[in-house]
Order: sequence, then structure tokens, then C-alpha cells
Amino acid sequence: MADARQRVRRSDDRRASTRIALSTTAALLAAACDIVEPGSPRVLSVVPSSGHPLVICLDITLDRASPVSVRYEAGGLPLVVDSPIPSADHRVCLTRLRANTSVGVEVTASGATASMTAGSGPLPPDLDAVKVEGGSDREGELVMFEVNGTDGFRGAVALDHEAQVVWFHRTEGALTGMTLRSNGHYVLVDLARGLVEVSPEGEELSVLPSPEGRQIHHDVVEDPSGALLFLVTDPREWGDSRNIVGDAIGRWVPGSSSSILWSAFDHLNPDLDWSTRSVDDDWLHANSLSLGPEGNMVVSFNHLNQIISLDAEAKAIAWRLGGPNATIQVDPEGLFSGQHTAAELPGGLVLMFDNGFERVEPFSRALELRIVGGGADVVADLRPNPVNWSRAVSSAFRTEDGSTFVTYGLPSGLAGSTGPIETFVLEPSGNQRGHYRFVTGARSVYRGTPLVSVGGERVAPEPR
Repeated sequence: MADARQRVRRSDDRRASTRIALSTTAALLAAACDIVEPGSPRVLSVVPSSGHPLVICLDITLDRASPVSVRYEAGGLPLVVDSPIPSADHRVCLTRLRANTSVGVEVTASGATASMTAGSGPLPPDLDAVKVEGGSDREGELVMFEVNGTDGFRGAVALDHEAQVVWFHRTEGALTGMTLRSNGHYVLVDLARGLVEVSPEGEELSVLPSPEGRQIHHDVVEDPSGALLFLVTDPREWGDSRNIVGDAIGRWVPGSSSSILWSAFDHLNPDLDWSTRSVDDDWLHANSLSLGPEGNMVVSFNHLNQIISLDAEAKAIAWRLGGPNATIQVDPEGLFSGQHTAAELPGGLVLMFDNGFERVEPFSRALELRIVGGGADVVADLRPNPVNWSRAVSSAFRTEDGSTFVTYGLPSGLAGSTGPIETFVLEPSGNQRGHYRFVTGARSVYRGTPLVSVGGERVAPEPR
């Protein structure tokens, strides 16, 4: 576990927080220093601006076309961002900044360099009240937390490896899911507004409100075509006197209308596929949606203690793991309940956060199963010592390098949970390399999702 103890900060007045402090007036109009090699383009001006307290955008003007690279430091690791297409005018945004920090900037254009200093803004007071301890031993590690508070901050919060806030976006309602699109934009599931697409610069680009009579909820993912798939409630009349609220998968391409791709009523039957926690106004409680190795859609039904896989066209259910009428039986050691973030991995593996909602022995875990024929055996059972029982929310994610990020999202006492709100970062071997612990200011954390970058920046290489 990292020893560093850090704080998360923020600012109430969004308009005021968009102003950035510049160390010199000259930096507004031109670089403080301009070094030009013979035959290189000249940097005529570097003008900073910001619509987000933790993002500074630079409008760079050259005397001729050239690619541009910007190296900068904002209290943490040195970072770099490129604008590789030759042009005389570039707009480059510096992301992953820490709050209230002097930012040293060096612009390079084919041998010409220009330096300046700017400053990041403050954090909102309600986010400033959220305190997080710990971090990760891996420099450059990033985690996006979906933070929900009754009276405090609600929204997405990115922390770096020293548990410092390096990006955020406020939501009106509870944040219950997010994804990063291939174009670098975030899409947030805001229960008060629907789907909200946000640029790394903090600009809201598009919004899909919940359709009339339905609620967009719990998860969103981008498919290979660039369309967004999301979970949405699906109320239906059932029989002579029942109105049952099921779940559906919606499809939306920003800039166009949305549609329903699949409904649970297409393949499941409330008279047969029912559990002790199912109720007419929340039959299944779908709580995660992900894409599998074959383009299949994997959906978690919390109330059924079941995970299903739909084929890529959403025409048929390929398998049902656990719960009523399962086609794949789970080994007793792998029985799960109230699960979240179910995902199919290559090789017939399924990873989930097993909340253990109905478990007599109180603990939660990251659970990995292997499907072989009509059965599923335990591959990994990852839980901390002492145990943590988070009866709701929470997440388990696997990264490309085999690391696992496990977030326990409820504090002590809420829904009978033991707490605390914490995230463990585990090596492929299972050894811990990181731990984040929310101390104050957060009522719950829905998920903790690993990130590669905030807005396309990367850690600068070591100088030769």
C-alpha cells in the first residue's frame, strides 16, 4: 500500500473555478522564453484559457506549419501531450492537473521551444471535504471514482497514484455508471438527467434524457460501431392485473435518436424467472452491461443472482450463469448474490464483484469463474483481510496487463455493510500494489474504474 495520505479538493462556484491564475501577464500573450534553432518555426504566441479548474488549454500560434509537443508539470509526474498534425495553429489541452498548482509548460515545435507558467484552479468546497488516503505504488496509475453523497459532491472524480484529484465532473443525480468512448469523451449515467457526454475539458457535448415512462440507469458501454448501449427500465402490462418493470438495453448514437435493442421480456418470463427479491416494480434490477470477446452482451441481474450473455445481435441468450433456470451451474464455493460489474474475459472466464448480498457469512469479494461445459468453477476468490462486506454498489475490473481493481463502495452501517469505502489494486499475481481509502465526505462510491489517461496526456519519458 502506498504511504502517502492525500486530499481531494474542489470549488462551489463553477464559473469562478474556470478562471486560471497566470504567473505572469506576459504568459497571456506569448511564451516567456522563446528558443529557435536555425530553420525551425518560431512560436509567435501561447495563450492559455480554461473552462475547467483542472484543465488548461493552450492556443499556440507558429510562423509556419509544424507538429507541436507540450511537456508540463503540475505538482506530480511530468506529463506530455502531442498535437502531431503539422499546422501553424494548435489547440492543446493540458489534463491531469492538480488543484491550486503552478504549472510549468514547455512548448516544442520542430526544434523551437517556448516556456511559460500558468496555474490550475481550486476545487469545489464539497469535493474539498472528501478525503482519501493511500494511492498506488505504480507511478502514473489513475482511477475514476463514481462518488455519490446525500448533501456532498456527486459525480466523477479521477485520482492519481498519490490519491490527488486530477479531474472531476459534477452530476445532478446519483452517478451510476460511466464509460470512456473511443473519441476520448466520457459518458456518465446521471440518474437525474440520463446519459451525459463530457469532453476531457469539462464541456457537456450531448445529453440523452430518459425516455418518457422509463429510467436510464446503472451502466453504459460503447460498441465497436461507436454506438452507446445502456440499461433502461422497461414497464409492461403482465397478465390481467400486473404491471411489471423489467429492464432493456437501449442504443444511442449522440446526435440521433435512441432505440430499444433488447428487452428482458423477449427471453425471460416473470412467472418463471423470479426470485425472493424480485418485486413487480423492480423485477430483475439489471446493474451492469459489458461486451464479451465475441461482441456478446453480458448483463448482470442483481435480484436473480444471475448473469446472462446475449449474442452480438441480441437475438438469443447464449448462457445463464447462476440463479433461477440457469444453463450453467456454479460450484458451491463460487455461488454469488447481488453481484455487480459482470464481465466475460477471454478463455471462458467471468469476473464480477460478488457482493454476497444473501450470504450468511458477511463478506464480499472479487470472484473469477471459468465456464467449462455446463458448469463454472472458481479460478480466483479475492478478498481483503480484514474482510469487507459491501452489500450494494462496488466493482471489480481487469486491465489489459492482468491487474485487478476492486472497489468496496459502502461505508460501515449502510445496508448492513462493514465498510470502509476502499479500492484495492492487485498485480496479476494477486499481490497488492495500491490501496485507496475514502475517509470522509462520500456516502458511497458506485465504482472505481482504472484509466490510462484523463485526456490523452501521458507520463513524459525520462530525459536521456
